[in-house]
Amino acid sequence: MPPASGPAPAGTSAAPHLQAPEPAANPFAVTEITRTVPPAAAPDPAQAPQANSIHAPVPPAPRQTPDTSCGSPDADSRRMRVLAAEDNKTNRLVFSKMVQSLDIDLVFAENGREAVAAFEAEIPDLIFTDISMPEMDGKEASRRIRRIEAAQALPRTPIVAITAHAMAGDSDEILAAGIDTYLTKPLKRSALVEAIRGARPPGVRDPVSDPPVPGPGAAEANAPAMEVPERPVDDPLASPLSRTAAE
Repeated sequence: MPPASGPAPAGTSAAPHLQAPEPAANPFAVTEITRTVPPAAAPDPAQAPQANSIHAPVPPAPRQTPDTSCGSPDADSRRMRVLAAEDNKTNRLVFSKMVQSLDIDLVFAENGREAVAAFEAEIPDLIFTDISMPEMDGKEASRRIRRIEAAQALPRTPIVAITAHAMAGDSDEILAAGIDTYLTKPLKRSALVEAIRGARPPGVRDPVSDPPVPGPGAAEANAPAMEVPERPVDDPLASPLSRTAAE
């Protein structure tokens, strides 16, 4: 048990009262410096960026599509392909003159066999064929062309017969051969142009740039007619229809 505290014994002096010394100044102390910052000036509304100032890029103007209503040569991809089977040289010349102003690719065949070979070499968009021709007539040529189309799953090519025989019953025989329609001789230019334009497929430019305006005194009224050569009745190349007409 610790002794009780009491008055210091005689001959001793009480310990002096010690005071804590003041701390010396720290030479590394950081002095806080304060600076008054003036208030920021209010932004100028005229120069301040707008919230929606980002502009979307302007898309380019749509490309103008050329007007093809007037049959411009650049409107479509290619010219119309026309095959004409005619054994008579004079009739081929007249036919070519009738369509010389049209923008078409015209190929002639001198008989039905050549017409079938030309069809297989390059499929035309339209076929004109005479009925009475040597080696192979127009009806047999049309039947063979239809068989080729069926065997190769080809689209049907319009075939127009050109014939001088327009008697009753002839049309049924012509159409039964796979021919779509027929024109009678002497031919008229207006009928040829109408048949060509009516058979124009998509993607082929109009063969007539400026369609003629029909009216009295039209040019086709004076167009030459296709001549029909006369064959002897006993000519083996004459068709049964021509022999009937001659009799």
